[in-house]
Amino acid sequence: MKKLKRTKGLLAFLLALCICAILPSATVLAEDENDSVDVMDSPGGGTITVETTVRNNFTDFNVTDDINLTIGEDYIIDFTKEDILSYALRSMVDLEKTKYYQFANSDKNSLIETENISDAFLKIVGNKAENKAVMTLMDEANAGASYPLQFMRTEYTGAILTYLGTDYDEQTGNAVIKEIRDDYYTRYHFNCKLNLNTSDIESGIIKNIRIDNATLSFKTNETPTFTAKVSDGYGDFYTLSGQDWSVGPWANSDQIIHATERSDEYVFKAFEKGKKYNYSVFIDLTSAAAEKNCKFDENTKLILNGKEVTYSSMEVAADHAYFYDIAEMTPVSEVTPQPEQDTPLPGKSDDKDAKNKDQKSILVIKDQKINPAVKTGDYADPLLWVIILLLAVTGAGTAVFYKRKN
Repeated sequence: MKKLKRTKGLLAFLLALCICAILPSATVLAEDENDSVDVMDSPGGGTITVETTVRNNFTDFNVTDDINLTIGEDYIIDFTKEDILSYALRSMVDLEKTKYYQFANSDKNSLIETENISDAFLKIVGNKAENKAVMTLMDEANAGASYPLQFMRTEYTGAILTYLGTDYDEQTGNAVIKEIRDDYYTRYHFNCKLNLNTSDIESGIIKNIRIDNATLSFKTNETPTFTAKVSDGYGDFYTLSGQDWSVGPWANSDQIIHATERSDEYVFKAFEKGKKYNYSVFIDLTSAAAEKNCKFDENTKLILNGKEVTYSSMEVAADHAYFYDIAEMTPVSEVTPQPEQDTPLPGKSDDKDAKNKDQKSILVIKDQKINPAVKTGDYADPLLWVIILLLAVTGAGTAVFYKRKN
């Protein structure tokens, strides 16, 4: 009987080992060690208890490289690259389908996946065949923005199960199987910027300010008019808050006229002959651009009427950029001659022009003499041709007469 009991105990132990081998691995997200206990009945009447100690193991990476998307271009997430940013972005990708992301909160510093495409502003399309993914911006209303990201993504990478042994009670038939399961995770801590760059805005810095339609030339006694405006497509980022014409450099001038009405004792009324005037502009950042974390810096350039301009001085801050003395003008009483065009003084003509004029006149007269029907250029009198023809006929008749007489 004792031998039979021992045989049953051995069978129960072997059965417990088989069950342990086929137990599925459970995913446990807690960071502290946890004990998992499973109780099962054994054929010998006892129970088999599996005690699993779960240990979570984390590998942490700090993502500091900025994510720079250019509007209208694809951002390639290459699975063959081994830098931290590429690894972090790969944790957001499914190579077999498309994923969509939106901001997780109003601070716009965290990204979460969404099933609602209308709420998404980023799209990531996986490509398993080429082992890469393509990230693009879905809503170009965010163009030019720079968002500081501060969030964490956790990626489960696998588990290892370690068997520690089995405690078996011969009297009750109970067995306790002890094991350790190590779960492994990689955590990516995003502390970088998501920059949605355009041709004129990079990493949230406005590189170029574009102003068009500025009038930079006036006549004597004309009143200054201000026609400049922000170029199309840039009004969401900055406004033209001021324009000035000053007598001489702006900083030292005691006579300045502004685009907006001001009760300024130094304002002049019209341009005067012989004086030099300088043009200055003042640009302010819009609230919409501030929400996108856009700003100006000391490297911001001014493009006026399609050309980059120089200036005597610049006052710049994150929310404004002032450019002084970007154009200089002296008013004239007459229309300025166009390039390569000579304007003779009143009562005096240029000899060369007069000669050319005479030649043109002569050519016109010759053209009037030419008969368009005559293509050979022979202008001989027709009477000459009649005389020659009569002489030829007379000669031919005389020759025939003498031939017959003979």
